[in-house]
Amino acid sequence: MLDRFAALAQFHLDRAIAGGFARPCDSAVVSQAIVGMALRQLDLWLVGRLDDRQVEHAAGELVEFAFRGFGYRGEEK
Repeated sequence: MLDRFAALAQFHLDRAIAGGFARPCDSAVVSQAIVGMALRQLDLWLVGRLDDRQVEHAAGELVEFAFRGFGYRGEEK
């Protein structure tokens, strides 16, 4: 089942790469990582460590991380 989610994530990631919206990467590896991050957040929610507001925030952070990674793009001085 997780492979199906990763395949779906990879499909959308490949489209984003082709459209210039996402940086080129090994989409097979990155899609597996995206699924793993999402599963961890789901687990936290299921055991009551995240409320609905925190889930929305976490989802936004995961999307931001997926497209920006660790890189810092602050204002240049």
